[in-house]
Amino acid sequence: MHRFFWPFVICMGSPVFADASQPISERFVDCAQLYDTLNRAKPVRRKAENGAMLDYAASQLMLAARSEARAEGRWHIDAYLNEMAVSKAEKWDAKGLGYFMTEDARDWFAYCRSLARDRGIALKP
Repeated sequence: MHRFFWPFVICMGSPVFADASQPISERFVDCAQLYDTLNRAKPVRRKAENGAMLDYAASQLMLAARSEARAEGRWHIDAYLNEMAVSKAEKWDAKGLGYFMTEDARDWFAYCRSLARDRGIALKP
């Protein structure tokens, strides 16, 4: 029985399972704010090529969040997305810059890329 338990425990820690109950629109906002956190942490980065790519990815993910929110039948989409973006930004900011060197951060970025790819969203111009 133990050999079946460990893969389940390992999978439960991944972003995909952690967010399985979230609406897709919320997942997109989470991802958008994750990308934007790197630029918020180092504002000079926004002026560099890497920063521009992070901005582009974040904006594409927020556009996808808007589309998904509409498809989910949400009302007051702007308020919904803005409120959630603030909350998600605070969540990522609270983790600090060191977080981006962790396996969890790499898993989140991989998840966000996979979600975007699955929905046909290009994260690079």
